[in-house]
Parts: sequence; C-alpha cells; structure tokens
Amino acid sequence: MRIAIVDDIKEERAVLYGWLSNQLSKRSIPGDFVEFESGEEFLAAAKERPFTVVFLDIYMTGYSGFDVAKTVGKLTPNTLLIFVTSQDSMVY
Repeated sequence: MRIAIVDDIKEERAVLYGWLSNQLSKRSIPGDFVEFESGEEFLAAAKERPFTVVFLDIYMTGYSGFDVAKTVGKLTPNTLLIFVTSQDSMVY
C-alpha cells in the first residue's frame, strides 16, 4: 500500500506517520509512506506513480487539500482521499 501524507507542518506529518505506521504494523499490513510538505510537491510525485491512500491537510500554504483533491480525482480516481487538519475550529 502506497501512502502519502501531505501537510505543510513537519510535526503534524510526523504524528500522523507514527500513528499510521503503528496501526499497520499491528495488523501486519505493509505500508510504503511518502511525506510531502506541499500539495504541489505531492501532485508532481503522483503524476509519476499513483498512491493508494492520501492523507491531505485541508489548510496548507499554496494548494489547499481541496485543490489537490480535485486534481488527484482526475489523475487517479481510485485513490482514497482522507482529509485531516489540526485546526481547532472550522469557519463555514
């Protein structure tokens, strides 16, 4: 399983990576993790080789998680997208 973690905050990527790798390890599920600090960086890599699952921070500098999702949906429609954020509250 190829997994991308896309978040512009390094500490948030590390927390998510730690939790995910622990959960997969408990279940003996292999995971190939790749971390990205921007949506633009991720999209360049995704064009070369698709991901099974993508964890997308909603609020990032540059492309937001929603911006990235629109493009990923067109590139690889079978990729599972999961939105994450460390924001305390969301404004609608």
